[in-house]
Amino acid sequence: MATEQQVRAAIAAAKGRVFTLVASTLPTSAKVLGKRAEIAAAKSVEGITFQAQQTLATEEVDGGTISVVRVSGRPDPAWGGGDPIRLSKKGTQSLGFVISAMEEYGVATACPYAGREGSACENRKERHTHRAYGLERITSVVVAGEEFVK
Repeated sequence: MATEQQVRAAIAAAKGRVFTLVASTLPTSAKVLGKRAEIAAAKSVEGITFQAQQTLATEEVDGGTISVVRVSGRPDPAWGGGDPIRLSKKGTQSLGFVISAMEEYGVATACPYAGREGSACENRKERHTHRAYGLERITSVVVAGEEFVK
């Protein structure tokens, strides 16, 4: 489990560069995974992608599938009004993360707000996506080879 101080230290060390984290997902049902695949297909765009998110392991539990993923990206300053760490709807701390050229469920996806005037993504290119990772589910944060969650 990552602490706020560890994640903030990693953000400071990254100095705006891409860094990598490892986190587990919440249990996700087959129905929700299917819906997410439909949404990804609706947001699909042409272009190259890279495996910004890699599934390291999966485990079937009561309530669905838990995946352990490694993802590379940058903190999302628009996530919490300028702070990439904020409280989630559940009252836990989450890290907002922006991932470039994301491939999800086998298709290249894009943020629907990219380039939209007045949006937080007005000055961003189309080929990015946003994710939030609960600090309690982050097990590793690596910046330039240095591990920040110990």
